[in-house]
Amino acid sequence: MIRILILQPQLDQSVAIAKYLKKYSDRYIIVGALEPGTSIVEGSSLYDELIVVPRDLSSISQDYDLIVPTGAESSFGEIERRGSMRIGTIRYGSENRIFFDKIESLKRVSDTGIPVPKTALSIEDINDYPVFFKQDFERGSGARGILFEREDFYRITDERGLIFQEYIDSPYTYGVGYLADEGRMIASFIHKELLSYPRPGGSGVVLTTVQDSRLTEYTRRILQNMNVSGWGLAEFKYCPKRNDYVFMEVNAKFWASLEFAFMNDPAFLRELFGVDYLERKRSGIIFMDRLG
Repeated sequence: MIRILILQPQLDQSVAIAKYLKKYSDRYIIVGALEPGTSIVEGSSLYDELIVVPRDLSSISQDYDLIVPTGAESSFGEIERRGSMRIGTIRYGSENRIFFDKIESLKRVSDTGIPVPKTALSIEDINDYPVFFKQDFERGSGARGILFEREDFYRITDERGLIFQEYIDSPYTYGVGYLADEGRMIASFIHKELLSYPRPGGSGVVLTTVQDSRLTEYTRRILQNMNVSGWGLAEFKYCPKRNDYVFMEVNAKFWASLEFAFMNDPAFLRELFGVDYLERKRSGIIFMDRLG
């Protein structure tokens, strides 16, 4: 039996991993790693055990065959602790650090010729409204949303560590989930978020599948340029003014709607966990529990 420790087990992507391993494999003992002060998680019945773990996992890592970080906080934490890690055939390398740094990753993507939004680093540099604001370094939670005028800035609860981006006036976000090895994309799945909650920059509630060679090529170019090994979700918005997709960010972690990829492409679970399965593909999904 393979003992697997899933970090941040309350997240949707963690629950999806546990659900599919339980459904299609009997080789895994699945343990959820709770942070101190946490006792109950969504989908807890899918875990064989829930334990409270120390922040430094070095003292318990030898007890598990596999440690799986799922959210931004645990993924970056494991890069810092281990430098790199491997799940199945996929190595997650230290080069993924760049995607947590939103300013630097925008520069690197712009260098590839892929459109990126105009970005300001301070409120004084904004010339046009509305603008979209988010963290300059991914921490897993924090302020993000839309400022319609300068006065809105002073209503943000966390005013530090933000960037301000050109508002792309289109209603949908496109996500390209991927597995990569040394810059080579070895699996990908595209979804379109028809409805997100919260609407600006939230998790997808209503999603549909998409086939788009330009989105695939843009993601492939990013991974190749940065020689990425690992997994993540590249996000884009369609810009009517440019008549092109605009890169928003790469979330170098397992993403909230990972289950939708599992439903449609068994390569993800096969490469990561050595599990093969057949499941009816679904062109759309609704995550009703995300409506709050």
